[in-house]
Amino acid sequence: MTQEQRDGLNDAALALTEPIIEELLKDISRRIKKAGAITDTAEYEIYRAQALGESKKEIAEAIARQLEISEEVIDSLLDYVVDNSARFEDSEYLQQLSEGYAKVMKTRTAEQLKNLWATAPDGKTVPIQDAYAKALDFAFRQTATGALDLNTAIRRAVGPLAKRGLRTIEQKNGRSVGIEYACRRYLMDQMGALDNAIQQQNHDRMGCDGWEISAHAACAPDHEPIQGRQYTDDEFEALNASLQRPIGRLNCRHVADPVLIGVDKPVHSEAELAQMAADNEKGVTYNSKHYTLYAAGQEQATIENAIRRMRRQVLMDEESGSADLQEHQIRLRVLQSEYSRFCRATGRRTRTERLYTAGFGRSQASRAVWTYRKDAQTRQLQKLNYADDMTPEQRNSIEKELSVLPQAQREAAERQIRSLRVEEDDAGSHYDPKTKEIVLSMGRNPGDVIHEYGHALEYALKLEKDSTFVAIRESGIDLADASKIVYDEDTFTEPIWRMLSDKFVSEYQGRMYESAGIYDGHTINLSSMKEYFAEGYREFYANPENLKAHDPDLYDYIRELLHDQE
Repeated sequence: MTQEQRDGLNDAALALTEPIIEELLKDISRRIKKAGAITDTAEYEIYRAQALGESKKEIAEAIARQLEISEEVIDSLLDYVVDNSARFEDSEYLQQLSEGYAKVMKTRTAEQLKNLWATAPDGKTVPIQDAYAKALDFAFRQTATGALDLNTAIRRAVGPLAKRGLRTIEQKNGRSVGIEYACRRYLMDQMGALDNAIQQQNHDRMGCDGWEISAHAACAPDHEPIQGRQYTDDEFEALNASLQRPIGRLNCRHVADPVLIGVDKPVHSEAELAQMAADNEKGVTYNSKHYTLYAAGQEQATIENAIRRMRRQVLMDEESGSADLQEHQIRLRVLQSEYSRFCRATGRRTRTERLYTAGFGRSQASRAVWTYRKDAQTRQLQKLNYADDMTPEQRNSIEKELSVLPQAQREAAERQIRSLRVEEDDAGSHYDPKTKEIVLSMGRNPGDVIHEYGHALEYALKLEKDSTFVAIRESGIDLADASKIVYDEDTFTEPIWRMLSDKFVSEYQGRMYESAGIYDGHTINLSSMKEYFAEGYREFYANPENLKAHDPDLYDYIRELLHDQE
């Protein structure tokens, strides 16, 4: 098979599990909404028993329907592999080979679909039926006791499910993996193995003594040195055994064709292979960041994953009646705009087939566009809101610093920015969330503009309510150890309270504000650490490797903002 044909199989395998994911996530969202609206314990116990019984039946029926779909798809995929790989008419051998792979693949796929897990409100991954129970209990307890309002309870119960989807547990290491990625990886591996088996048959029948690995543009770094070259049978076997990603496996786009060493001329000359490598390294530049062609493809896939995930979030918001629906519709539209902008700027084809989300049709897409346009009419973008007395030089300096920000992040931040001005005093730069104004000091340091945008982005995305962000901020900090809180009178222009931690990229990142409450005698309040995200955000664009070394979780979190990845 060609690389293009493998890409098509990859897309089909990824879309295989979408129907069951959307069906079950929407079902649990409806039940969470109803559980959160109940205030009487006895009434809730009756509803809980009924809902869990119905959900168990719903899960079983959904899996049964999905298995029928899966078996049909697997048969079609294997027929495609055989049709595009076989060079000889040998119906009995090919039929036995294909049937053998089909039986194994259907059995394993069924096992994965029956082993569905999901993320509970406490962040733990549990069997899906337990996730139903935990989500229902959380929504009821929080609203019945008055700890949270209904919308917040629904958000926290549904959020982890929308973000991480349905999962399966890998037998080798016990790690949970998204069911769509687990099924895709398994199916692609098996179809690659079938293709290899057929190629081996071609090899033996033609009396070949070697293999040629295909070559393609935008190659991954681990395969670039070996693509396009010929190897004897023994050399190829040793090479493939040494690779972490064997040829034709684990999303590898390469194929190995049988050849006669010394007789068959390589498809690509050494000069052509060198040019492919040079073009890959030259790559493209987007938002002042350089990407190899391979890295640009990976970034495109990251945004595609984020769009699918945000579409699921919108579907779940609609089912649960979440107050966050409008915000997520806007974020979806911003993501889609970023995707189109990235593809145009880097010369990549938009892949609508990879943006497919079951249940997300024209009505949801139209509402997302309408909400975004309505929001765009009411918000004022930064470039329109410079103070009148700001000089062209000051504007150019600010715009230059902001040019490294992805457009999606900048637009999200600017929904919380009404004006920007520069002052000559020494009070320092700051962002006021009440007035939505950024004030920059005339003597500001490089990165200050991005730091203040980080504050605006933090408010725009409501990070204080994001359980993932809160957990990252808390990671590595003992909330009972008040000895890590110091009163610093010397480092800055005014005394401040700050936290000591090796995870911080600067002393200022640990600053704590008394107005938010620092320590109640038992527990440190990390909500008072209001510079943590903004200072990390600055470092992500100024010195990313330093942030990655000190706080890898925050680095990954910022990298995935507005386009989360698996």
